[in-house]
Amino acid sequence: MERLNYDTVIGADGIHSPVRTALFGAESPRFTGIVSFRSVVSTEKVKHIPEIEAFIKWWGDTPQKQIVTFPLNQRKETFIFATIGQESWTEKSWTSAGGSSRTP
Repeated sequence: MERLNYDTVIGADGIHSPVRTALFGAESPRFTGIVSFRSVVSTEKVKHIPEIEAFIKWWGDTPQKQIVTFPLNQRKETFIFATIGQESWTEKSWTSAGGSSRTP
C-alpha cells in the first residue's frame, strides 16, 4: 500500500467517520459536560417572544449555556437549539425523546 502525505485531510463523512478511524484509530465517545436540546415548533406557539422571527443567538452566564433560534418554512416554524452544562450523561443514544418536564 502506497503511503501518501498531505497537509490537510477533510473527511466530511459523519459522526461515525471511517476517515477519522483510518487516520487515528477507533475512539470511544467522551462526554463534554454539555448537553443540547433541539426542537422545531410552530412559530404561532412562540410568537410572544420578542424578535423570534429573526436569527437569535444568546449566550448565558457560563459558556455551557446558549440558545439559538431561527425561522424555518417561510417563518411558519421556528428551530430552537439550546445547551446547558451537566455533570454526567447516562443515555445510551445520540438522540432521546424529551419534553418540558425533562428540561432543566
